[in-house]
Amino acid sequence: MRTRKALATALGLAAAAVVTPLVTAPPAAAAQWWSYQMHTDDGDPGGRVRYQPNGDRVQVCDIEADGHRAGVHVYDTVLRAHVDDFAVGTAGKCVTHDANDTNLKEGRKYVFTVYLEQGGRVSYTDKSTWKG
Repeated sequence: MRTRKALATALGLAAAAVVTPLVTAPPAAAAQWWSYQMHTDDGDPGGRVRYQPNGDRVQVCDIEADGHRAGVHVYDTVLRAHVDDFAVGTAGKCVTHDANDTNLKEGRKYVFTVYLEQGGRVSYTDKSTWKG
């Protein structure tokens, strides 16, 4: 009886070991989810911004433990005004805004500026114009 229980336990653990990587591994398509992406222009980028027009998703990530916060400004070229501006200051963390936070009009061009900030001083910016 003991041998059967041990065998059943071992088989169950082996099956779990095979299934677990399949369940926890992200799909290859997940990396393709964002239409646009750019990084800060420092030598070893500390910030990244991503944009997906469908759903007005804008994400900024602090991708390096360098003491800087990563942020993004979104500028509407028609209104000639900033329509969103947010940041995150913990390495490995991201913040995402969507249509509930900022309604980016379809077909309109927006200027996205990703930056690093430390002590109120902005540095290592990069800028791109992307279509909503």
